[in-house]
Amino acid sequence: MEVKVTVVVIDRGLPQAKLTKCLESVAKQTLVDKEVLLISPKTEVDAAIDMHLVQPATVSFNQLLGLAAKYAQGEFISILEAENFYLDEQALAKNLADLATNKADLGVAPLVVLDQGTFYFKTNPTNVHKLVTTNNIIPYMRLFEAFRYVQGSLFSRELLVDVLAEQAVKTEQQLLYYLVHTCQKAVLLPETLCCFVLTEDHQLPVFKWEEDYQYSNAQSFVQAIKQSDYHEEIPDRIQLTIGVDDGLILHLEALVHSLDKNTDTPIDLYIIYASLTAESISRVKFINDKLEAVTLILRPIPKESRQFIENINMDKARLPSGTYFRIIVPEVLTDLERVIYLDTDMVVNASLKPLWQTPLEGNFIGACEDSLVFYHRRVNAEYAEYVLFGKQGERYFNAGMILMDLKLMRQYSTSFYSAQLALDTADVIKYADQDVQNLYFYGANKQIDLTYNYGLEYVQYTDRPLSEVAIIHYYGWKKPWMNMVTETFMHPSRRPAMHLYRQYHNEMKVILGDNPDVISVILAADQA
Repeated sequence: MEVKVTVVVIDRGLPQAKLTKCLESVAKQTLVDKEVLLISPKTEVDAAIDMHLVQPATVSFNQLLGLAAKYAQGEFISILEAENFYLDEQALAKNLADLATNKADLGVAPLVVLDQGTFYFKTNPTNVHKLVTTNNIIPYMRLFEAFRYVQGSLFSRELLVDVLAEQAVKTEQQLLYYLVHTCQKAVLLPETLCCFVLTEDHQLPVFKWEEDYQYSNAQSFVQAIKQSDYHEEIPDRIQLTIGVDDGLILHLEALVHSLDKNTDTPIDLYIIYASLTAESISRVKFINDKLEAVTLILRPIPKESRQFIENINMDKARLPSGTYFRIIVPEVLTDLERVIYLDTDMVVNASLKPLWQTPLEGNFIGACEDSLVFYHRRVNAEYAEYVLFGKQGERYFNAGMILMDLKLMRQYSTSFYSAQLALDTADVIKYADQDVQNLYFYGANKQIDLTYNYGLEYVQYTDRPLSEVAIIHYYGWKKPWMNMVTETFMHPSRRPAMHLYRQYHNEMKVILGDNPDVISVILAADQA
């Protein structure tokens, strides 16, 4: 049975020539069973096409949509402003067939812009049949113009009716957002449908954050938790975790020695891993035997937990897949209720007891502001907006240290939701799971003092002494285990932090008996 499409053309009183061009492009579509619903203030229209003309009493976008839902007879709807026009004559038919193949009730097509006689193809997410979901709709809206309005989209009439029954839609961007949140399935369409004609008075819409927008369900979960009688329990014994592979085992010594040297209470450090060689496991056990207050506990990641993250596309991450271990910590350490996650490129310079005892107040996690936000704010406030997060990027945190309420995270299945978000946004995120954590836990995290995740940018741009910093984080590509002789310029203010790392590293080498018996030092005579 052939599916009928209603093309809704919205005319707000344009010159007849522009409206005629738009209607002619609709008439040329090869789809046989289609109807045209023209919403226009005009009483007569000079166009050789059968249509149903509706004259609105008012012109608010919500009322125009109401007219479309009322008069459209087709099972699917395509909305087109009279300024714009359809491109390929088969585009509507091809996209409708694609929706049927994918059993989807909403499709978003690529965008083409006509600007002063030149066509421009706007970049969209690459995979033709990639799902558009509640996870990626806001990132897509921020990055791609085609997701800020509904022209070029194809959706079922029933879906529109359902949205209008629940929402007072004021803009095209809002409509697409609500369509994605209400639909059964939304996909990227393969064929460009309409062309946006760019003029001085007809510009592409910009993204606008609305009060009811959410990156994820975490924020609403936390709102419910804070209204409940949830009681946060903090165990007496400090429990940490890190994620490693064979390569990171080499850089474990400085971190664990700094912990052992500076703690005033026993610590359990859970080392989670997907796979390690026998040599690496033996090395961890050897290190553990040399520690006094810190106990290293090897914890392999179960297969069912690894499956959460194995299908995440890492092409753009520039990081090992192990960075996503943070997502599944609640499912790996099922016997713990609270843990502090640390990256391996850190040293601990003070007791972590105050951090451990920090109440999260119903939030899933606690984390520190990323130095990217600090730097942009310091240089120029208008650059504080990280493009994927916009204004909300002012609360962007660094995921190298995360205080986790594991009990609460398991109760609300945050590992599952985070992993799904990572799958849905892998083609647009920049900083791998750190972006995922910021997207998912936006509005659901407590900001913790910078002393517990003090990046080298802070060392360079603030005057806090290292002796007053609890955790120094060597994030960035200049790692303290790199060859300082051959690497490029480093700001002098960072050198004390680098030397501190090497001090912890070298002290641990002595404890482990790894230092050679004789050390040769060669100096230039004129600089000795």
